[in-house]
Amino acid sequence: MRDPRKLIRPDFEHFPDELTKHDQWILYKLVKKKGKDKLAKVPYHPDNFTINAHSSANWMSFDDTCRAYEEFYPKFSGIGFVLAGRDNIIGIDFDACMNGDGQPNPETLKEIYSINSYTEVSPSGEGTRVFAFGDIPVDGKEDKDAGVEIYKNGRFLTVTGNPLPGMPTDLEDSTGAILDLYNRYFGPKTDTEPDPTTSL
Repeated sequence: MRDPRKLIRPDFEHFPDELTKHDQWILYKLVKKKGKDKLAKVPYHPDNFTINAHSSANWMSFDDTCRAYEEFYPKFSGIGFVLAGRDNIIGIDFDACMNGDGQPNPETLKEIYSINSYTEVSPSGEGTRVFAFGDIPVDGKEDKDAGVEIYKNGRFLTVTGNPLPGMPTDLEDSTGAILDLYNRYFGPKTDTEPDPTTSL
């Protein structure tokens, strides 16, 4: 995210129960880092110091996180859910995929429909985030060129509660679709180029 003025405030009424029941929530701030155009999402304690998002000692309940966000607004930019490799929760990020009409581009929309689980607009309003039940063979992967990230552990993802219209409002079991997406973006690549040293 480059312009904090366009930040979408979280709507706590629309967060899925499958996430809110877990005490894996943190606050974050958008912070400008030297040499970077994009603002970094830095995890913070309610007492206004940075924390390690991957230490469970720093996690809070959903209700406590919401209260802290509202009490100190606009000190904090939003809240995030920490993926900890539990309960088969997968987070998928489609970066910079939104069209001017408020819908994802056709290619991303096809991926979202295939997963068919809770999907929301990211804080920047420029991307989408999907949460679903499933599994992948690693903690996480990112394809910067494609603008696709997928994680199950060791990452916190911002949550807005701004659902994409027409999509499920709960997390669904999307195991097959998630594995298919993972394999297409991050699985072994098939070399279809002919080997010039091979005789025919």
